[in-house]
Amino acid sequence: KKILLIDDSDTYIWCLQKYLQRRGYPAKTAFTLRDARTVIKEEIPLVICCNLDLPDGSGMGFWDEVRAVDKEIPLGGDVPNEESPCPASAVLYPH
Repeated sequence: KKILLIDDSDTYIWCLQKYLQRRGYPAKTAFTLRDARTVIKEEIPLVICCNLDLPDGSGMGFWDEVRAVDKEIPLGGDVPNEESPCPASAVLYPH
């Protein structure tokens, strides 16, 4: 399973994707919530790292959708730091 990175900043997403890949975590990217929905339909990710403020909606509102599909996808505090591929288990973040 892959990590899904959702952010409208191509620079930020590129840096985070490289950071994760160097540590052995494959990552998929999406620049909008619409793109993220498409990715999730293809494969439920292991973890989702999502910006709170995206051009087509709120990352917080997106969680309601995600949890309706799969209640097992970890949210920020659900993943212990030593197991989390995202820095400091920060899955939802302001940007």
